[in-house]
Amino acid sequence: MDFVFTDEQRMIAETAQAFFTENATSERTRAAMASDGIDHALWQAFCQELGLSGIGIAENAGGAGLGLVELAIIAEAAGAQVAPLPLLGSLALAAQGIAAGASDVQRAAWLPALLSGETIAAHMTADDLVADGDRITASSAFVAHGSAAGLLLVSGAGGSWLVRADAPGVTVTAQTTMDQTRPFARIVLAGAESEPLPIRRPPAMRPPRLAWWCSPPRALVLPRPRWIAQSPIRATGCSSGGRSDRSRPTSTALQT
Repeated sequence: MDFVFTDEQRMIAETAQAFFTENATSERTRAAMASDGIDHALWQAFCQELGLSGIGIAENAGGAGLGLVELAIIAEAAGAQVAPLPLLGSLALAAQGIAAGASDVQRAAWLPALLSGETIAAHMTADDLVADGDRITASSAFVAHGSAAGLLLVSGAGGSWLVRADAPGVTVTAQTTMDQTRPFARIVLAGAESEPLPIRRPPAMRPPRLAWWCSPPRALVLPRPRWIAQSPIRATGCSSGGRSDRSRPTSTALQT
């Protein structure tokens, strides 16, 4: 078995590394940390100018038709520069889940907006989820980039649902987190209107996780600890806001 990257994968890696090195600067990262943890201009450029947001999505769903190896390559390049982007929740989980389990109508309604960066999605796993028709009640204390999401992909014991973040019955409360480039939110759904995804996990596959549809590489879940070490001075500057402050951890990103 050959574990060497192909020429295409090396080209993707070089392109992504050059893009993030040039654009994911310390100043922009600190500015994102001071707001909602996302550099929205960088996210738009990544999705639209670089055009790699659909790299892990099948072609028949509007993506590039490549795989999780290529997606992990992108995550490595982003993590090396501490790029404040919603790669995990919006692309690796929500977009992958919609591409794999949604109806054609749901894909057409949401995937273009997700892949263009116009809409940010978050994935929410709720063990207490209760469905009553097209309304669900559930809660989760830690939803990555939940405060910035316009769409929620909610997974529970009976399957998965799409919920608009601005729908009645949805309460989003920002949490204070160590890694300010990946902020979490507490989300409570109280009879929120939802759309069930037609593909649901069979009882033998419970408790449901989107890993049934896609297993995002560890580089997507925790890209920073390994790759930040390649740029320790820059990482320290981002996490300390440019100050020498020993009262704070040297790199908050390393503690995710």
